[in-house]
Amino acid sequence: MTQFQNLLVGVDFEHGGPLGSGHLSPVVDDTVRTATWLAEIAKAPLTFFTAVDFPLDSRDMDLAVDDPRHLPRALVESAQDALAQLVRGAQAKGISAQAEVDLGKGWIEIIRHVLAHRHDLVIVGTRNLHGIERLLLGGTSRRLMRNCPSAVWVVRPNPAPSVSNILVASDLHAESEKALRAASALASLTGAKVHLVHAIDYPLDRLWFRHIDARTENYHHRLLSAAHRTLEQQVAKLGAAGATVEVEVVDGTRGADLAILRYIEAQQIDLLVMGTVGRGGLAGVFIGNTAERLAQQAPCSILAVKADDFQCPVALGPSA
Repeated sequence: MTQFQNLLVGVDFEHGGPLGSGHLSPVVDDTVRTATWLAEIAKAPLTFFTAVDFPLDSRDMDLAVDDPRHLPRALVESAQDALAQLVRGAQAKGISAQAEVDLGKGWIEIIRHVLAHRHDLVIVGTRNLHGIERLLLGGTSRRLMRNCPSAVWVVRPNPAPSVSNILVASDLHAESEKALRAASALASLTGAKVHLVHAIDYPLDRLWFRHIDARTENYHHRLLSAAHRTLEQQVAKLGAAGATVEVEVVDGTRGADLAILRYIEAQQIDLLVMGTVGRGGLAGVFIGNTAERLAQQAPCSILAVKADDFQCPVALGPSA
């Protein structure tokens, strides 16, 4: 396996018990199990990482502790103790594991750690949100998908970390080829089935008012044929060592997001893999949002793979 040989798992203690309690939230527990499972089958080293962000400028800090200057060290030590338990659990399975704790915003410090130590995959968790919470999702996972230079695996709550069906959503561009290579590499380890799917749209139908005649049928046939041909070419680039891939073009005229979500449900997809073109910063708000939207809506985990020319907006250095 040429990919995913230096893993980092982001451990968020915010929704678990107090540091030092030994209690992990269901989100963290699922994330750790997925990361440990992948590290074990890939024979890859694993780093458990957390960032401690504390409001030293809070008006209530003086009321909470006698000397706020002592708080950072105490929090870091508690976090180190909590991560040490995870390290021991991974090492018991034969995994090379270590723990790192930094001070600062979680997603920023994760990216800085990726830059400094060349991690090729970050694994983080996310809760199953509903309603307005889902619409307002703007936490660590979304920011990492947008700004982190490495691939990002966002784990949905799941009692079993194994992967049986992997979906690669292809827009027929180069970014999709990189996503397909990642899916093929995972399938070679897990024995999972890979589905390569394009949700097709017919933009000229809007000009023709969807009047079906010989002209539109010919137009549809040509686009369908071209899409199938491109998908087959993407599969061919995997070479003889690539995974067996099922190719399909589905109706995306009501929106690619909806088509992909329906496919996920129908085929019981465990992991959605997408190539992103987000460039970080303000541009990332408007470019490549399909992966972000699906990360919020998809019932399965999602793996976002960055383009080769991705420009990370975060620089190495001390926290601001």
